Amino acid sequence: MATELMERLLALPADERREILHRSRNPRSEQVAVVERPNRFRALPTQQAQWFLWRLAPANAAHHVPMCHDVRGPLDLKILGQSLEYVVARHEMLRTRFDVDGTDLFQVVGEPGPVEIGYDVVGDRAAAFDLLSRQADLPFDLSSGPLFRVHVCRYAPQRYLLLFAFHHIAIDEHGSAVLEAELGQVYNAITATGELPALSPLRAQCGDVAERITPEHLDEGVRYWADALAGGVPVSLPTDRPAGARLVLPGAVLRQPFPPGAAEALRSSAAAGGVTRFAAVAAAFARFLGRYSEASDIVFGTPVSCREQEGADGLIGYFLNSLPVRLPADADLPYGEAVTVAQHTLNQGLRRRDVPFARMVEAVGGARGPFDNPLFDTMLTYLPVESVGRSLSLSNSLVIESVELPLSGGVPYVSFTVLDRGDELELAVRYPVDQYDETTMRGYAVEYAELLAELCGVQHQTQDPPTDRTESR
Repeated sequence: MATELMERLLALPADERREILHRSRNPRSEQVAVVERPNRFRALPTQQAQWFLWRLAPANAAHHVPMCHDVRGPLDLKILGQSLEYVVARHEMLRTRFDVDGTDLFQVVGEPGPVEIGYDVVGDRAAAFDLLSRQADLPFDLSSGPLFRVHVCRYAPQRYLLLFAFHHIAIDEHGSAVLEAELGQVYNAITATGELPALSPLRAQCGDVAERITPEHLDEGVRYWADALAGGVPVSLPTDRPAGARLVLPGAVLRQPFPPGAAEALRSSAAAGGVTRFAAVAAAFARFLGRYSEASDIVFGTPVSCREQEGADGLIGYFLNSLPVRLPADADLPYGEAVTVAQHTLNQGLRRRDVPFARMVEAVGGARGPFDNPLFDTMLTYLPVESVGRSLSLSNSLVIESVELPLSGGVPYVSFTVLDRGDELELAVRYPVDQYDETTMRGYAVEYAELLAELCGVQHQTQDPPTDRTESR
C-alpha cells in the first residue's frame, strides 16, 4: 500500500504533486501559515557562510557531516528507500540547490522523487569502513545538488554499514536528530503496517524562515557586535610549529576524560549560581586561555543554534552561527563572579545570534581569508547529555550502533567540545596537525579538564603544572 501511494504521488504532474505536498504540510488548523512563494527564495544567513566556505575550498571535506551506522539484522533496502523518499518530500532542504544572482544567494527547491542509495558488498567490516570513509569525503556541488548521499555496504550476512553523508549547508546537529527520528518512524511504520505514518505537519520550511529575516532586523545586532568586539584580540594556544601556506587543513581528534565527579560538580556549581552549565564551562575556558595571554579578556568562538523562529525546530537544515564570546581572563576574579559575567555575556550574544558571521567581521573591520578567522582562533562547544550518544532506530528487528568515521578535511583552528554523558564528562579536541603535536594538545586537554573540575569543587591529584609555552606563539 505504501509503495502504491508513493508511486501514485510520483506519477502526478509536478504542479499537482506540489499542491498535495503543500496541503499535507499546511492544514487549515495550523496557526502559522507558510509564506506563499515560488521554489526560489533567499538563502538563510547561516547558509551564506557555508556557501562562502565551499566556494573557497569546494573539495575540502571539512564541512561534510557523515552519519555512519553499523546495522545488524534484516535491513530492507526497499523500505529504506521508501522512507527516505517520504522524508525528502517532506523537507524541502533535502531537495534544494543554491544559485547566485549578482551578490545574492538563493535556495532553489526541486521536486520530490526517488532517492538513490549506493550499494556495495565487501568481504569484511574493515573494507566496508574504508569504502564509506572515502564516500563521506567525496565533494558536493552546492550549485547543482544533491546536498546529501546515502550508501549501504554489506560486509557479512545481515551485517551492514549505512552512511548518510551531508554537506553542512543542509544539516546541523539538531537537524540530524530530526532526520534520524523521522526516518525511524517511517521505516518502522512501513515495516509494521505497510502504511506510511501520519507525521505531524511541518509548520514551516527553511524558505519561510529566510523570508522573515530582514536587513533592518539585523542592524541593532550589528551595532552590538561592533561595540562588544572592539579591541578584542583572538587568543591562540601556543603551537609547536607555525602554520604554513595550506590548501588543505589536515586535522586530528583526541579525547580526554574529566576527573571523576566532574559532571555532578558542574551541575551543582551551575545550579548554585543560577546559571547554565555552558556558562560555567565557558568561564573556566576563558581562565584556561588567559594563562597563555597577557590580555585582560579573551575572545573565543562557540556554535549556537538559530532555531528560535516559529517552526524552525522541526526542520532539517543548517541553523548554526558562530558567536564570538569575550570574557575576562583574570585568574584573581572569583569563579562565581566570572560565571555570572559569562552568563550575562552569553545572553546578550544569543539575543543577536541572527547576525551573519560575515557582518560581524565587517563590523569590527576584519578581513576574511580561506582559513583565517579574524574574530577567534579557538572554539568551545558544550553538548548536553541528550545530544551525546544518540543513534538511529529503524525497527525492533535491527540492532544499530553509531560508527565514528576518521576525521578528514580541514581543521582551521583548535576546537574543544565538552561531552556531558550524564554521569561523566569527556573532552574532545580537534586540532590542525601541521601546527600541534599530539602530546602538546594532550597537555592542553588535561590542563583544561582539571581546571574546570577544580573550579567546580572537585578535589583531585594535580599533575605537574603546564610548561609556559608563551614564547613559542
